[in-house]
Amino acid sequence: MRGRERFSAARVLYTLNERGERAVMTITVYGPGCAKCTQLEAAARQAVQDLNLGACVEKVGDIVKIAQAGILITPALAIDGAVVLKGRVANAAEIASLITSALDGS
Repeated sequence: MRGRERFSAARVLYTLNERGERAVMTITVYGPGCAKCTQLEAAARQAVQDLNLGACVEKVGDIVKIAQAGILITPALAIDGAVVLKGRVANAAEIASLITSALDGS
């Protein structure tokens, strides 16, 4: 179950990406499973692949968890827990730009 496996080593929690490597970051797509949510997830996975980044892309479809994250409109995208996109589908290039900004700390 790669991408969702979490390990605790010396009190450090980390996630494995789809390649079984330690993930650089976690990208979360929030949405109940509509077509737009599926498109956003595909674009996020494409952006990670285009950047050749060891990130974990996960999908959250549970309405309660979506609400707990403070999201009132879907689809939404979060990078390492920070919601960076709500209510629309971004293309892979835009998501790659958001990921790069998050890596740069801006």
